[in-house]
Parts: sequence; C-alpha cells; structure tokens
Amino acid sequence: MKYDKVEFSSDIAQEVEREIINYSKKYPDTRKQLAGYAKKFSLLPLVNHWTETIGIASDGSIRKFATDETWEWYEGLRFVDSRGEFYSALVEGAREFPFLSVLIPDRPGNAIDCPSCWETKEVLVKRGMICGERGNLHWVEAADNSP
Repeated sequence: MKYDKVEFSSDIAQEVEREIINYSKKYPDTRKQLAGYAKKFSLLPLVNHWTETIGIASDGSIRKFATDETWEWYEGLRFVDSRGEFYSALVEGAREFPFLSVLIPDRPGNAIDCPSCWETKEVLVKRGMICGERGNLHWVEAADNSP
C-alpha cells in the first residue's frame, strides 16, 4: 500500500478547504508560522513534529513540509515516508478536526495490539507522543509484518 492519499467525499473536501482558508484566523498567534505554510501549500496542518509538519490537501493528498530552517531543511512538499507518519496524520488530525475521524480505519477482527506501543499506549497518549510504527492506531492486522 502506498501511503500518500485518502479518498473522501466532496463534503470532507470542502471542510478541509474551509479549514485551510480559516487556519490563520483560528490560530492567529500560536501557529502563525504554520498558517503561512497552510496558505502557501494549500495544506491543512494535522501533526506538527519538531522539524516537519504533516498535512492534508482538499484532494486527500497527505504531504509533509519542513518547518525548521536550521535542521534538515528542504523546500516544498514531500511524500510521507512511512505508514506511521500517514496514520499519525489521520489520528492526530481527527483530534483537532473531528470531521476527519471518518478517515481512521476501523480495527478489523483479525487485528492484534501493536507490538511497538501496546505496553506504552497510555504513556504515548498522556504525553502527546506518537507511535512511529502505526501512528497511534494501537493495532495491526495479524498478518501485517511490513514497515
């Protein structure tokens, strides 16, 4: 599976577009830098890491961009590198923008607890940390051993 885009309805697309447009009004001071990137890239910021931010476009594309000019800087947008980044954007984005919760996959019947975060799930959630393997889904399909 390629982790670069999600499919959604035109209603969700319109809501994403509306949030991108209103981002600077919603967060005038606390996220001023991100508001500039949201406008520049037409991307709704969903999860902000130390040096990069992952966001979603109104066409469902999931992309990231550099936010720290002193550390691993690059110009423009990049594809996300892993399933963990992809799902972290969906999970963390849905916390701030509940209309995105429909994008989080349901836990299938054959799923098992994520071996990377099952012991630390509560710590991850309480501290706002993200499981790098499965992006805070906290489960994997039983037959899924791929990165």
